[in-house]
Amino acid sequence: MEVIAVNDVSNPLWGPEGAAFVYARQKGASDAAISFLDKGLRRLDRLVGEQLSIQAGTLAGAGAAGGTRNSPP
Repeated sequence: MEVIAVNDVSNPLWGPEGAAFVYARQKGASDAAISFLDKGLRRLDRLVGEQLSIQAGTLAGAGAAGGTRNSPP
């Protein structure tokens, strides 16, 4: 089964431009919470990579909605 999603952001899942650092503050997260969330997203990316043999966390758009995968066309 293939699922195609459309998003309007180009942020990676984790890192300085990732979902937590870019979007969590506007939801009220503190600096400590943002760091904690980013570490969790890094772990999520690692676990998904181990289970599904894909590394998508650094792809543009992977940070949409806190963690979706954007496949290249």
